[in-house]
Amino acid sequence: MKLEYPEKPRYNAHLESISFRWVKAAMGKTEIILTLIILLLIILGFWFIFSGEIWHLVEFLENSLYPTFDAP
Repeated sequence: MKLEYPEKPRYNAHLESISFRWVKAAMGKTEIILTLIILLLIILGFWFIFSGEIWHLVEFLENSLYPTFDAP
């Protein structure tokens, strides 16, 4: 049995209404939150690399991999 619609349903019919909140009309709350989290991670990653804080992490990792030995 095949379903027949009186008119063809449109997937994005709700996007045709004019809205001042165009982002919310195009994306749901979850998509907006996930996009903001990804942008935040990218911005913090750039800050971490270009601020010089990465060298503290490199120093810690290097000292944990190659500890200094004191010869008697």
